[in-house]
Amino acid sequence: MKVIAENASKQEARDVVEWFSGSIEGQQALSDMIDRDAYLMEGDPHTGRSFTPLQSDLLFSNIERKIRLRQIRKQALRIAAVLLPLLLITGFGFYINSRTSLFEGTTYTELYVPKGEDARIFFQDGTEVFLNADTRIRYPERFGMLRREVWLDGEAYFNVKENKRRSFKVHSQNTTVEVLGTSFNVNSYRESDKIRVTLDEGSIVFRTQHNGSTLSPGQQAEYDKITGQLVVTNLMHPSNI
Repeated sequence: MKVIAENASKQEARDVVEWFSGSIEGQQALSDMIDRDAYLMEGDPHTGRSFTPLQSDLLFSNIERKIRLRQIRKQALRIAAVLLPLLLITGFGFYINSRTSLFEGTTYTELYVPKGEDARIFFQDGTEVFLNADTRIRYPERFGMLRREVWLDGEAYFNVKENKRRSFKVHSQNTTVEVLGTSFNVNSYRESDKIRVTLDEGSIVFRTQHNGSTLSPGQQAEYDKITGQLVVTNLMHPSNI
């Protein structure tokens, strides 16, 4: 009766629904009420009088409404379970994109240092670069997710921020210096026949079109652009070369 009058608590209404659906007695009682109400709604065959909807109709309406609300809540939870991870992934993606060029095309910047001058720049990953005179460097505004690459014509000293998941590459006239995190100098002027790479700290791989070599601190690789010869020598003070 409380459910019919809408005075029942949530637990009492839940108990009524479970009794109707989960027990033989409840199912039998529900069936009897349906049969009785159907008979009464058809009218008394002796008097011809018709009756208004009985309490069982109101009971069924209340139960049906509560079941529908429960289904809506379950559906809302399912939708939230799907949307929440997507929102988290999207938010994380935008954060990564703010630090790298994950979703958009790469925009490059080119810097030239005139003769008689020098310059110092920082990349967004924390890498520091000292540029000598008459040097040109081309680099992306934001490095990609998997690699960090710049293009050099001239001389520069690199102090690369370590990142074991993203190597740092310096391309210059068909040669490449690849590192994970270290300090080194690249001397690669276009008008010179030689390219010299000197390692100060860490480890680097210097590659040409035909061969390559891994350098240790204090070593210098010299590549002859005409003959293609690559020579590695040991130096006492590489940072002063």
